[in-house]
Amino acid sequence: MNNNCILVEFTPAEIMEAANAGVMRQVENIKGGAQAAYGSGNKMDWQLAIEGTLGERAVAKALNWYCPGKGIKCDADLVDPDGKPVDVRASMHDGASLVIHDRDPNDRKFILVTGRYGKYLVRGWVWPAQAKLQKYWKDPTGNGRSAYFVPQRDLEPIRSLKE
Repeated sequence: MNNNCILVEFTPAEIMEAANAGVMRQVENIKGGAQAAYGSGNKMDWQLAIEGTLGERAVAKALNWYCPGKGIKCDADLVDPDGKPVDVRASMHDGASLVIHDRDPNDRKFILVTGRYGKYLVRGWVWPAQAKLQKYWKDPTGNGRSAYFVPQRDLEPIRSLKE
């Protein structure tokens, strides 16, 4: 782990609370007929909903930001201290890049979190305008799901959001 990351570990009770919020989020997705974004398929929807919720909670805990925990929408309304919305991209892969899509709004910060099962590293962040560069445009799986993949080394230090 480099010094730019913030390690967040959850208690079993915190994992249970976030997992329940993730399950509620996925039930709403099922009820609303939501489809996986960007053609990612839906074979891991439950896992991704729960780990995504834990990733959002990890950012809130690491940065001492308010985390509304509204149940169904859960932490989809995570905001920074200035009241600006923040998006969190969580990955279960330690070496993951921060993935940005063309339609991602340019007026909010995107934060990368890696980890699983209650132990997370809040890695760094980027403005989409910094990420939407040709050098980051890739289709790493070769399945036509191109996006901007910003490597961890090119992210802004997460601690800069804490200061």
